[in-house]
Amino acid sequence: MVPLIRGRLAWLGSENFRDIAIKDNLKFTGGLALGKWFNPVLGARLNFSGAKQSTYAVPGSAVWYIGQNHPEVNGRNSVLDYAVDDGSNPSFFYNTFYKDGKAYKDGYMCDFTWGAASVDLMFNLKNLFRPYNPNAFFNPVIYGGIGYEHTFVDGNRTATDLIMQRYGLQFNFRLSNRWDIYLEPEAMGVPEMFDRQVGGNREQDFVVSLKLGLTYHFGWNKFIKAPFCTEAPVSQPAQPDMSQINALNDRINDLKSRLADCLATPAPAPAPAPVVVQQPDLTPVFFELDKYVVHNKSFDPGNIESLKIASNYLNSNPNAKLSLIGFADVKTGHPAHNLTLSKNRVNAVADVLVKEYGINRNRLLLNYKGDTVQPKAINEQNRVVLFFK
Repeated sequence: MVPLIRGRLAWLGSENFRDIAIKDNLKFTGGLALGKWFNPVLGARLNFSGAKQSTYAVPGSAVWYIGQNHPEVNGRNSVLDYAVDDGSNPSFFYNTFYKDGKAYKDGYMCDFTWGAASVDLMFNLKNLFRPYNPNAFFNPVIYGGIGYEHTFVDGNRTATDLIMQRYGLQFNFRLSNRWDIYLEPEAMGVPEMFDRQVGGNREQDFVVSLKLGLTYHFGWNKFIKAPFCTEAPVSQPAQPDMSQINALNDRINDLKSRLADCLATPAPAPAPAPVVVQQPDLTPVFFELDKYVVHNKSFDPGNIESLKIASNYLNSNPNAKLSLIGFADVKTGHPAHNLTLSKNRVNAVADVLVKEYGINRNRLLLNYKGDTVQPKAINEQNRVVLFFK
């Protein structure tokens, strides 16, 4: 969930906006929003805003939305929703619309107060076209929404209730894990009686604003740091290479046979020989569910030792190459996703050996099996990369 707190400078585009200097048509406003990101690209929020603004009107040439039953010159109540100020009833229009306004040029700047709430859909443009990075400094977000606008009763002036729409572009700059600062241009469109003044061949009024604010992230969303929309989906899983699996089985059977022979007949005492330091057997690198991050000491500190053993073997045998095979467990995900996940895991281990241990990438033979092969009896242990000499 992401609450947004902001202040903004708003400009009103209504019937007579061309007759108003820009600086005289700017008002400070505020707002608050509460939202959620469903994935690194798509989110939604409930957006609240409001302001006190002014519309410019010239007595004798304005048309006002006033609601039914307002008095006419003849003393009767009108059944129309609009009152035409043609100069025939100046006292009524002055007392209703102009007397609390500010004199401006040939007319008045008439204040009105409004509030709006909308449901906005948000799209993170950076995550849409580039890999997701939760620590990115800059994130542009485009959004659009629809909602409800209410212009409040001011004196004898009636309220209005309208459907509104808003669109904007938010530029977010990361300050910390919890806080962003952002700059946000926005346009809000409402029917022309928004400011109670109508006419001028306009069907809509607009509030154009520039917002500056802070975003607080509760941190409830934990997305996997992985490429997003960068690879085409795999239609068919690759066929497993059984030659390496069969070779492993043959080696296991050979070791079992040697062990049986050793247990059946005591071996003679070996002749004295120089002490040779044996390199430890290669050990696997394990991963968390649906992740391919190698350095996670809290999950499996043994991964670092496995990488050291593999690099020591290659450094001690300059002409040797090492096979790396990535796997994914069969009980989570689906075959296409698991195939990509096992590929990312084996690439991640290779990157660490090359960048942190100085191993030549040409000495690493990479392969990945997804969930088509399960080398471990325990399902969770198949989230793994295995080394083979």
